[in-house]
Amino acid sequence: MSTFAILSLALLVVIVGVVAVVARQLWRTLRHTMDVLRTAGQRLQPLADELQAELAVTTVETEALRTGVERLRQPRPRRHRSLAELRPRQSKRTSRWPGRR
Repeated sequence: MSTFAILSLALLVVIVGVVAVVARQLWRTLRHTMDVLRTAGQRLQPLADELQAELAVTTVETEALRTGVERLRQPRPRRHRSLAELRPRQSKRTSRWPGRR
């Protein structure tokens, strides 16, 4: 075998070894990252459930407030007569106080 072939095979073995080591490290890092994300998801699940319940309550409260505002915006019938009906206008010739001028 020629020296070139031997060096080429040695270089190929080194490259394959480096690729294998890098692939193994990437796989470990990926598994570790997945475990961290899974653990974080498990810890955050109760908080997500609580926030979902709060959102449901807030939605109900908002709808009740919206209904109340719509009810307040509707015109209401008058309960009493208007001020003009209660106090008719007096002419300028008559005084409110008969003894005074």
